Amino acid sequence: MAWNDFLSSEGFAWSGTIVAALFFGSNYVVAKKFPTGDGFAFQWFMAIGILLVSWPAIWVGGEPFVWEYSGLLGGALWACGNLMVPTIIKFVGLGIGFLLWCIVNLLVGWLIGTFGLFGVAANEVENIYLNIAGACVGVISIFVYVFIKPTLEDPQGTPSPLEASVNRVEGYDNHFDEEDDKFSKGVGVLDTPADLEKSKSFLTENKKRIIGTCLGLFAGALYGLNLTPFEVWYANTDIPNANPMMYVFSYFSGIFLTSTIAFVIYVIYKRNRPQIFPESIIPSIICGSMWGIASSCFMTANGVLGPTIGFPIIVVGPMIVSSLWSVFLFKEIQGKKNLILLVVAIGLNILCVALTVLSDI
Repeated sequence: MAWNDFLSSEGFAWSGTIVAALFFGSNYVVAKKFPTGDGFAFQWFMAIGILLVSWPAIWVGGEPFVWEYSGLLGGALWACGNLMVPTIIKFVGLGIGFLLWCIVNLLVGWLIGTFGLFGVAANEVENIYLNIAGACVGVISIFVYVFIKPTLEDPQGTPSPLEASVNRVEGYDNHFDEEDDKFSKGVGVLDTPADLEKSKSFLTENKKRIIGTCLGLFAGALYGLNLTPFEVWYANTDIPNANPMMYVFSYFSGIFLTSTIAFVIYVIYKRNRPQIFPESIIPSIICGSMWGIASSCFMTANGVLGPTIGFPIIVVGPMIVSSLWSVFLFKEIQGKKNLILLVVAIGLNILCVALTVLSDI
């Protein structure tokens, strides 16, 4: 079997779903003990890690070298959705924000593949009813996760793996926590109490909820759409024996470019005094590299199996992995109620994956 044929095979794609679930569910473990501040610097260093993965991906993808401007669009969609996360969490909280963008992400990606939207060919499965049931069960499992309350003893307010899983596909360490402002090690000048008070009084609580809800829905849509340019390219490319890895460099370049532009604007806004924690730089890059590996596998699964299969599995699968980190390594899920909810949520995750897999047999 030729190398390109292997990279485009269903066996490799199914293996990719497992790798994606493991890495999306584990990449924030390395960053747990480190402050993330307001998130802009963390995302930029994470984007560096993502870009580093694209270079070996060029070698894995083989010849010819592919540069697609549509990849920049896909990466920009992901990065723009990511940039909204701190505001969403600040305005409506982590639980509601998680619920909004994860459900919309899953549904948008699944609908695009099922009905062939935005130029993507409709993804035909053997049993559409099982596939629909799998997607619905995945949505229900997300609701259950919202009610699990981790026990966080870390005074730094850094993310737990369970909470980090809320953006496992999106790749952002969404724990924008005001506790990070208490770190004196951060490079840069933090907002004064007067500035914080001013920002708090600028919008009423109702307006914050409306804005946060709209941003959560919009971010979820961007996450669900960000691989659409890749899917269109993969289905219509004229390159003989094209494989998904050929597109990775263009897509990750879009993430890095958009994150860099956002970071520069942020630095200008901060008058060249951004909030950066030196001890978080290497963990952020490692986190991004792990996310890049997972996303490369996600692209393979979506390209070969189709988003109707890939999205439900890879959106809910990492929840299982990150939950296991929280239970067995960090001891963050405690109490009978939380453990029962976790067992129910994981059971629904497994059912979602099983129904999705069976729908294509």
